[in-house]
Amino acid sequence: MASQKSDLEIIEIGSQPATPPPRWMSLKTLMDVRVEMARVYRDARSKKIPSGEATRLAYILTAIAKAIESEELARRAELIEVVTRERRAVK
Repeated sequence: MASQKSDLEIIEIGSQPATPPPRWMSLKTLMDVRVEMARVYRDARSKKIPSGEATRLAYILTAIAKAIESEELARRAELIEVVTRERRAVK
């Protein structure tokens, strides 16, 4: 079989895509959110992501942190109420 030369030429632009796909990360705890905020900060400082996108992501991460904090405070308040009721019932 004779090989045919193709009119197509493969051009390699780089080893990474222009916009890397987003990484999935668990954001269930304040520590998770803090780690992700630090990553966003480092990516912005090293010019891996535009500062506008870093600002948007930091805003969203702050909102997530506030929601986690509110949920934790509500859980703690409920626990205090339960313990207080139990102590009153014993007296």
